[in-house]
Amino acid sequence: MISAPFGAEYARSSRWSTFQRLYIRIFGVVDLPTRLRARLIRAEVSRARWKDMIDVASGTGNYAFYFARDQGKSIQAVEIDGSRVADATAIARRLGRTNLTFLSGDAATVLSGWPDNATDVITVIEALELFPDISALLRECYRILRPGGRLVIHVPVLDHLRPHGRFLISDTNLRQYVTDARFTMVTYKKTLGGLHRTLCKIYSGLQKSVTAVAVAFPFLLAAAMLYRGGSGDGDYRLIVAQRPSEGGR
Repeated sequence: MISAPFGAEYARSSRWSTFQRLYIRIFGVVDLPTRLRARLIRAEVSRARWKDMIDVASGTGNYAFYFARDQGKSIQAVEIDGSRVADATAIARRLGRTNLTFLSGDAATVLSGWPDNATDVITVIEALELFPDISALLRECYRILRPGGRLVIHVPVLDHLRPHGRFLISDTNLRQYVTDARFTMVTYKKTLGGLHRTLCKIYSGLQKSVTAVAVAFPFLLAAAMLYRGGSGDGDYRLIVAQRPSEGGR
């Protein structure tokens, strides 16, 4: 049974103080937007029947660590930042997660060497707009997924580029990227609107003070998790796309 909070594994990182490690073990990764995204993404991935996963642009590896809690699953995470890969690999080693591998390198290049029909799920979380060729990336994802496999994307749809962003994502071009890569759209919805947006703004305003964040975070997280309202005004999109099964091509 998975009971530890999302991101609790990251408490094993050598970059944290003793107090920070204890806090992360109790409350999980201390980032409210990340936690809200994670709840949505975990729910979507759990609906798929899968054994193997590739986490593209895995960052600090929190999604990979979470899904690797199930020793019956195999997760490979790709990240361009070598220091993050080294840190995550060390954590995985300390945890004994033999079903989890972190790979260093540009995701598009790494994926190009992957065999066809190799995995059941691919995740691209908060990273799609960073790639120089989104269409090429999604075509590679289609090729690597097994028939019936699913691609899970979470991405901002804003009126400005975020730091390091290469392309401005819109509802129009996002849908086009996915369908042009021959995927079937399963889920397309707005996220992080309503009360979630307000709570994230409060969290952002507290970040100048570590103490304020430490005190307020559990309460903000609890309020956000209890809220079940819609996100019709959200600035992010959650997409689940499926490679058609052999009979549906």
